[in-house]
Amino acid sequence: MRRKRWLLLALVLVVAATGCGGSDNQESGSAGGEGLTSVSLRLDWIADGSHTCFYSALSNGYFREENLDVQILEGSGSGTAANLVANGSNDFGFSDAGVVAKTINDGASIKMVMGIFQRNPSVIISLKEKGITRPQDLVGKSVGATSGEAPLQLLPAYLSANNVDPKAAKVVNIDPAAKITALLQKRVDAIVGYSSSDLPIAQSQAKGGLNVQHYADFGVVTLSNGVITSNKMISDQPDVVQGFTRAVQRGFQFCQEQPDEAVKQLTDRFPQTVKPDEAKIALQEVINNLHTDRTKDKPVGLMDSQDWSDTLATLQKYTGLSQPKAPETYYTNQFVQAG
Repeated sequence: MRRKRWLLLALVLVVAATGCGGSDNQESGSAGGEGLTSVSLRLDWIADGSHTCFYSALSNGYFREENLDVQILEGSGSGTAANLVANGSNDFGFSDAGVVAKTINDGASIKMVMGIFQRNPSVIISLKEKGITRPQDLVGKSVGATSGEAPLQLLPAYLSANNVDPKAAKVVNIDPAAKITALLQKRVDAIVGYSSSDLPIAQSQAKGGLNVQHYADFGVVTLSNGVITSNKMISDQPDVVQGFTRAVQRGFQFCQEQPDEAVKQLTDRFPQTVKPDEAKIALQEVINNLHTDRTKDKPVGLMDSQDWSDTLATLQKYTGLSQPKAPETYYTNQFVQAG
């Protein structure tokens, strides 16, 4: 079921991202309403526990209280989400900071307005029997990954930061819906992924246990996913951006205060594809990754300029990001509410 959903969605999004039109049947939102402004949020991936708080904002009516009729649309990667926002197909997106920076450097007029995953959730996942517990253990090993995904883009940084030649590990390109299966069937030695999406699913299916390496624990300190929008939306409809971010903040507050109810809201929407136990693990990972040391006492979504500077420096050093601009080119805190 999950694989079929991804293949259908990927086909639709290839058309949309290239500006050729196309419909999107993977959406969740209200049926519209008189006096409401209709906007769309493009996720980075198929809906799972990492997206719980966006759906809580929807289920609890927080968007409607801001006079917004929001459609939450599933995605097929941070790059696709960034491009769809850049070309005007979607109003908001959920995308990785590194991908956003590259997309902006390539000419896109977008900006991050909320930093959500401020501690990078990228991980290396392997079966415990493989004995892969540190970067050096990946030398000569095969690593399953999907082209364009954020953890793959940061894999050279993860290896280089630990004195391992990035070419020492063999990257195997795998359809995203088959990545965990490839790991469990031992067709690859390890996979890259997110602790809030891939890891809960792998944990629920692995019989002999897993070893998990967090990039953030091995010297790769970068911001990750956040809410993005276009500079045109910021300049032309600031009230819409303000209302949207305020509703999202309330969604994340609800998730932290009532995590069980938040998970139920998500699984009620996706009973066929989202398992409660996996979603619960994913939500906890989301909450664990909301802040850096510099923002731990700040509102959800508020970003620190030095965190962005550090992120850009890491991307330039390890991923080839050319000529980073001033941090404020890539983000703004003007819509994050302190209370």
